[in-house]
Amino acid sequence: MSAGKEYVSREPALAQIPLKEVDVDLLAFVERYATGAVKWDIIAFFGENPYTGDTARSIAQRIGRSLDIVLPELIDLAMVRLLERIKIDGAVVFQLTREQALRQTTFNFVRHFRGRVRQALYPLDPSDPSGIPKDLSKAVPTAWQD
Repeated sequence: MSAGKEYVSREPALAQIPLKEVDVDLLAFVERYATGAVKWDIIAFFGENPYTGDTARSIAQRIGRSLDIVLPELIDLAMVRLLERIKIDGAVVFQLTREQALRQTTFNFVRHFRGRVRQALYPLDPSDPSGIPKDLSKAVPTAWQD
């Protein structure tokens, strides 16, 4: 590779993301927590809404996925302590960990990847002012579908 050129991964979802250098902490975070598309969406949701505490049903609705798919992933993320699982008035609520280092890495993850991967997964039509892809089933690579 010649000097000054960026390497672009051949992975389907990451094909649009130029890689200049590796952030080892961020890579470890992705390998440990963001192990699939649903977890990716959950982590991005909490990174963008760090003071939110909500039920699995509400989180599923807010990220546009089914409860049956989201609940096991929320439980997994709580088991590895990225999320906290608490009871409020009899309801189980999930919230981002209070551990500062993990919170900061979550914010870094969202800042680094969220917009770029969203664009790679869901290419937008510049002539459409809604900013909503027309057919998401064709926009999401097969490896990332649930």
